[in-house]
Amino acid sequence: MLFAVLLAACLFCLVMAELHAGAVPEEMESALQWAIQTANDDSHGYSQVNRWGNPDYDCSSFVICALRSAGISTLNADTTRDLKANLTAGDFTWIPRGSRALSNTDWLERGDILLSNGHTEIYLGNRKAVAAHQNYGYSKAGDQNGKEISVGNYWYDNKYGNWQGVLRYTSDSNDSNSDSEIPDTCTEDYAGYYEVVSDVNFRIGHGTGSSVLDVIPAGMVVTVTKADGFWAHVNYQGREGFCSMKLLQKTDKIPELIAGDVNFDQILDTEDLRIVQDWILGIGSLTLWQNADLDQDGKITIFDLMAMKQLLSGF
Repeated sequence: MLFAVLLAACLFCLVMAELHAGAVPEEMESALQWAIQTANDDSHGYSQVNRWGNPDYDCSSFVICALRSAGISTLNADTTRDLKANLTAGDFTWIPRGSRALSNTDWLERGDILLSNGHTEIYLGNRKAVAAHQNYGYSKAGDQNGKEISVGNYWYDNKYGNWQGVLRYTSDSNDSNSDSEIPDTCTEDYAGYYEVVSDVNFRIGHGTGSSVLDVIPAGMVVTVTKADGFWAHVNYQGREGFCSMKLLQKTDKIPELIAGDVNFDQILDTEDLRIVQDWILGIGSLTLWQNADLDQDGKITIFDLMAMKQLLSGF
């Protein structure tokens, strides 16, 4: 009888844990999955020098990058010293520990960001947390013992002192993370062709809260003009938008070329005319000049420009 009661209690706890996990907003759950996957990838270890994923992280950059991977705004957050101020200026609420017993996790929720003076972790539920801890004396890049970045038991005391409280994500995915809320830090370092590895939303801005323009199907090759490692500026069928880089993979494949399309936005328009005209006048650059050589004489001249105008006019 006692065994049956205990079994029922355990099953109840498991069901409640599942229900609790399901209540996590979609974007926060995405951040948690990124954190868990990164922790399980031993090519990423702990470093306070190369701390932005090249290839290592420290505790604060790990949390910040997890949030950014899901399009959650972190404003100008950089370290544990400014994490609270930047996140609470956005979609997070600060919940101080107060008189709560640190050993009691009933007040914690999956996705809570634990913060003390100098350390931060992400609570996963069921007394588990994920974090970048320390390098354990190893100087090499990557995780040398599987503990530098890892999922482990929730510890309510750490070498930096007790947890002061948690930062809890309070935004609804339907009204947060608009492009205006997330600073655009994209660079051309990521520019190139990318293959869509799974159907991806084509949005009007950074973040999962931005409206969806279209869905780009898996297998399509798109042009990325710039990105930040998490969100990319994408040219697709003559339109400019944004996609999560989680579903894009750089490729040597080249999108099907349209005659005269020299900026690779998959449409021939007046912008292509301007680029070719500038090139003829000695201004600007022409990456794939062969696509502008419409008369196929091996050079770009006024005759190619005229041919492009004819294509545009439909004659």
